[in-house]
Order: sequence, then C-alpha cells, then structure tokens
Amino acid sequence: MGDAPGRPRNEGSPGTVMVMSRVAVRPAVPGSGPLASGSRWGRRLAPVTWAGFVLVASVSDPGGGPPAPPVFGLPADKMLHGLTYATLAASLAVGLATLEPERLPGNALRERPLARVALLAVVVATAYGLAIEGVQFPIPYRTFDLLDAAANAVGAVVGAAGWVAGVFVRRRFGR
Repeated sequence: MGDAPGRPRNEGSPGTVMVMSRVAVRPAVPGSGPLASGSRWGRRLAPVTWAGFVLVASVSDPGGGPPAPPVFGLPADKMLHGLTYATLAASLAVGLATLEPERLPGNALRERPLARVALLAVVVATAYGLAIEGVQFPIPYRTFDLLDAAANAVGAVVGAAGWVAGVFVRRRFGR
C-alpha cells in the first residue's frame, strides 16, 4: 500500500494509529447513551423476547376460574394489560435509544432524540397490542376487546414516560 500524497508516513511509532483505509472505525464510548448498560444486542433482544411472551400468553387458553378482584378500582385484567404493554414500551425504548453507529466531529456519537424514541415505542407497542387483539378474534376461547387495546395503549404511554423519566434521573444524578 502506498502513502496518500501530502500525508506524513506513519511508521507505527508509539501513540500513533495506523489507518489501513480512509474510514477509521472507533468503538463506542463506554457508558455513553441514555441507558448504555448491557450489550447492544441484549437491549434489542429484550423487547423481541417480551413480545414473543405476550403473543404466547395472548393466544393460550386462559382456563377457568373466577375473575380476579379489581385493583385500584379497575378490572385486574386491564391492569395486567397496562403493565404488560408498559414493560413492552419501556424495553422498546431502551432498544431504540442505542447509539447510532455514526461518527461526528470530535468522535462524538449521536443519540436518538428522547421524544422520538418514546413516541416510536408507544406507536409500536400500541400497534402490536391492536394486532394481538386481531389475532385473538378467531380464537374461540379469546375475544377481541377494544378496552383491552385501550389498556395496552395507556400502558405503552406509561412505560415510555417511565423510561423518559428514568433517563432524566440518570442524566441529572449520574449513573
């Protein structure tokens, strides 16, 4: 390989970096990003795993038994829907907020805007909840219920809002 014209020759002296091409790839800065703990694949696999669990639970036969008592004056199944989709939206937000593999001047890595991440997590979780309700429609022991879909949407908003609040707390008070 020849040297680029006008560039000093790099002989590999201590403290220098040998670049084999015009694009240098640098690792992400450890501890950066809204919720940077854990691996990138782990953060992206968690919502997929949770969504699979939700699908299996949503098409399984619930069995018999008396209905659960109300929780805070709301039907227990609506609270369960809300908690389930709050978890889905929060895990989606964590996965979506990972750093983009884009180098900016000064080797800074760009984060996706919190509002965009939260909105996308709510939209995806709500659409998934509506799709699950549609999947339940032809199943004899399940029913399509718009109130369940509404509980899913409310839970998704709560989960995304909780994620945003967690990011603000981490930014304010450190890691």
